[in-house]
Amino acid sequence: MSTSGNDSTADGGQEDWQFSPPPPPPWAVTEPEEERTAKSEAPAPQGDAARGGGLSPAPAPPPPVWAEETVTDSGEHRPYSPPPVVQQPWETTSPPPRPGSLQRQPPPAPRAEPEAGHRPYAPPPVVQQPWETGPRQSPSGGAGVPPQVVEPWIVEARKNKAKRRRAFPAKPVIAGFVALAVVGGGGYGVYALMSGGDDGPGAGDPSSFADALFAVDKGAPSDGLDQSINAASAAGGTVVVAGSQTGALSPRPKFLYSADQGRTWQVAKVRMKDGGPALGRGPDAVFGAAGGWVALGAGNATENVWTSADGRTWTQTAAKPGVFTAGDVIEQVTRAGRGYLAVGHRSSGKGDAPILWRSPDGTNWQRLTGRAIGMKTGKDGLGALRYAVATGRTILVAGTVVKRKSTVAGLWSSTDGGRTWQALGAPTASGAFGDLHLAANRSGFLAVRRGKSGSARPGMAFRSGDGRKWEQAGKIEAGSGIEPVRLAGDDSGFALLASTADGREVAFQSTDGSAWGQGADLGTGPQRKLNAVTVAGGALVIGGSSRQTDQDYQLLVGAGGQVTPVDLRRVPGAVVTERSVVDVANAGGRFVAVGSTNGRAAVWTSSDGTSWKRAAVPSVAATNQRQRLLKVAHGSRGWLAIGTDGRRPLLATSADGTAWQWQDPSAFAPHGGRSVTLAGVAAGPKGYLIVGRDALGDRESSAVAWFSADLRSWQPARQDGLAAGRGTSREMTAVAATPTGFAAVGASSTKGVPATHPARPAIWVSNDGLAWTEKEAVGPAGVQNTRLTHIVAAGRVFVAGGEGQAPGDRAVAVASSDAGNTWRGSALPTPTGNAASFLGAAAARNGTITLVGMFGSWHDGDTIRWTSEDGRAWQPTVPQGPGLSGEGRQQIGALTASGGGLLGVGISTGGDGDQLTLWRFDES
Repeated sequence: MSTSGNDSTADGGQEDWQFSPPPPPPWAVTEPEEERTAKSEAPAPQGDAARGGGLSPAPAPPPPVWAEETVTDSGEHRPYSPPPVVQQPWETTSPPPRPGSLQRQPPPAPRAEPEAGHRPYAPPPVVQQPWETGPRQSPSGGAGVPPQVVEPWIVEARKNKAKRRRAFPAKPVIAGFVALAVVGGGGYGVYALMSGGDDGPGAGDPSSFADALFAVDKGAPSDGLDQSINAASAAGGTVVVAGSQTGALSPRPKFLYSADQGRTWQVAKVRMKDGGPALGRGPDAVFGAAGGWVALGAGNATENVWTSADGRTWTQTAAKPGVFTAGDVIEQVTRAGRGYLAVGHRSSGKGDAPILWRSPDGTNWQRLTGRAIGMKTGKDGLGALRYAVATGRTILVAGTVVKRKSTVAGLWSSTDGGRTWQALGAPTASGAFGDLHLAANRSGFLAVRRGKSGSARPGMAFRSGDGRKWEQAGKIEAGSGIEPVRLAGDDSGFALLASTADGREVAFQSTDGSAWGQGADLGTGPQRKLNAVTVAGGALVIGGSSRQTDQDYQLLVGAGGQVTPVDLRRVPGAVVTERSVVDVANAGGRFVAVGSTNGRAAVWTSSDGTSWKRAAVPSVAATNQRQRLLKVAHGSRGWLAIGTDGRRPLLATSADGTAWQWQDPSAFAPHGGRSVTLAGVAAGPKGYLIVGRDALGDRESSAVAWFSADLRSWQPARQDGLAAGRGTSREMTAVAATPTGFAAVGASSTKGVPATHPARPAIWVSNDGLAWTEKEAVGPAGVQNTRLTHIVAAGRVFVAGGEGQAPGDRAVAVASSDAGNTWRGSALPTPTGNAASFLGAAAARNGTITLVGMFGSWHDGDTIRWTSEDGRAWQPTVPQGPGLSGEGRQQIGALTASGGGLLGVGISTGGDGDQLTLWRFDES
């Protein structure tokens, strides 16, 4: 909220004021979405089709209509800058994080809460879940991800789309069969790239989209996802609201637009430059003008810039590392001469540090802090910058100046695109005090502050042609006073979002800033936060979020003192239901798949792997946290599943897989400010084993394990060789039962928690699950920062899989042929030689080791399968089919035995949403 206090005209017209307490932060309620059942898609024909040189792919199907809308860079026309310069900056972007990546960083810290008296300009804080993998910075400077421990394949309902097939370079492979010799113990192994036999290119293993097979909970009170509107803008007859959708494996930026002043809405298309799905958190600020639109955020590693020619189709691009960082609050973006300018701040224990960003074209941004900003404050300090508006060549920025004992409003102007600044005096007539709110249109500038009228505190409006001289324009009244929240304007007039003394939210409108109509009463909402407002040809558009079991969009539209909420559930693609299938296992004639729907843990069972039925899972009492089951295993005492509710581990058991009971997780409870993550589970002749990590923030972690013979009592493993010590942190990410006991894998690091710092592979073996011996894991030559996330055993052959950097992401295998005594690694081959690759699942059956992953890019990659008899020589094949190849990201996240072959579950992440994938294939 705005601050208030005593007035002073000292220091260039910047008056002293004190903070007043804000109303309670509003959070929001979610309403359940209507279920949408995806259309079925016929499975692809049998056989694996190879990609690579010398192999001519089958003719691609005609592209869908929407695919033809993709704009490519011509190198000439670039219509994103404001007039008179019209540019269209199309840039490449670094990949966002992915499950199983070797380098990971903890979730971005939530935005710091504003100091007492600070207005709620910034979007509401997000509740980060352990499985969320929004783009963020890895230790090496690229995009990192959270621990592989959570590999949920989150799915949003969408209609099946025709999938394009990708052509691959002809150089890496010259014929249908090529063998490469391994060099020493590293290199890329010995492999053969097969052409797929008589099926020919384009044929594939039987796969299908499977949303309809894994039912959601139609009676659930929410959709299980968090959706918020953070920003709004209008230009050229188009209104855009922008924000984020989180709670799934991959957060998504969300843009909605209206071409009729907010009466009807559509979901805008958002893509990366290469056509892949746009992923990560959405923008915090958006600005539209004739010639182009720009939106900015700070929740991702680098992919924090969005540009559009019309507000309806957006391209997500990457800024240089460090330009936008987690914790930045981007308040507003505006036109700056021939480019753009944005302002914001970053909170710390010492207060708000100002940030200013400049761009010549809306895509390439420069970050300025401290003295580099160039705004003079005398002997005082420059505080948060909160408004940036422009008309003609003049830009005004409003913020705060930090004095020794108080904070005052600050105002600066620039006429050279933000390169130099002059301090101005804020308007103070009629006792105006507190925060300075700004808007602009062709007529000039409008400022709003709190004023004094007896005991009342109305809003006071001021007009200026250049920001230097201000005249009082009008008074904004409601009850005993208002607290301005956000001001916006266009050539049709101005709108002010404010709160009243009794906690109500009110919206006011004026055509010229002098006469303000009766405010539209938006009611009260302790679970609601409204933080975005814009004006579109006289119409008022307000956005925000509401929270109860999860967070939902809030969108209000109106005019003339009347405002109506918009039900975005009726807008196709705007609101979807969370659904994930994370792991699958088969035992005793029953398949069991685990994950979540509607933000709650879910289990499905099947007798044939084809038709699935939802199992009975009781609700977890006394929690509104998002829940998810992550791993499942079967042993002599029945089924065991592990997961998380975002705060604590979850443990569930079942005798037959159809009816489940929650078990007391106190044996895994963290203590002393630490957190426990359960990552892997296995069952063998001796009993059940759970592995994971016990971490103290991001500083250090220990590998942990628990053994149970009866699924009732759990005994922790001894910490010898597992505990952090001598500057080394450890973690276990996966475990497998072996003929003599158990083998577990993970990583260690001397820099901190391996999940978020450069790491090296770690492997342990145990006879009883209680005493562990660490083995030397020789990683692949030339591959650094390796973290192992999977392990399987086939007799005396053990194979661990994971990812490293060489220097790009590379799936790796580390194998032992002597029952886990010695280990040697190799990078897994891909048809295109140097393509990035990622590992998603592993299985061992009938002496054959099968690894499944993805190659290409993280935004736009296809499924690849590797098979080996000894873990050293690997044969890759590239299957084709729904959910395995085509537009977007194709990931298989879990494998289990099925008849004479394997059954895989995963996700196809496209630009319009996600779909579950079910894949059955032979091992040959």
